[in-house]
Amino acid sequence: ILDECRTVLPVDALYVALYDRAAANYRFLLFWDQGAYRDIPQPISIHTQHSLTAVVIARAATLTLADIRDPATASAYPAIKVADAPTRCYIGTPMIVRGQVIGVLS
Repeated sequence: ILDECRTVLPVDALYVALYDRAAANYRFLLFWDQGAYRDIPQPISIHTQHSLTAVVIARAATLTLADIRDPATASAYPAIKVADAPTRCYIGTPMIVRGQVIGVLS
């Protein structure tokens, strides 16, 4: 997935998150950041952590943010960082099976 995405555009980070509806959390199956794979073993609650991943899960729709530094965008969405630097743009798409979100590819 990472190699294919990198043929289209420069990618600083890529992740695949798996959503557990019953537990209302998600965990990262794959998290690549600034040239290295990261291990993020703990699940993250969609209720207590406001994140772009949680937004994509709740909306069950792709979220594209062209410039997170734009004041209107920055006030509407949580800031995300890659290697401690603010991310400029974001694309997250839900993985849907039989009408249910099972995760997010971003």
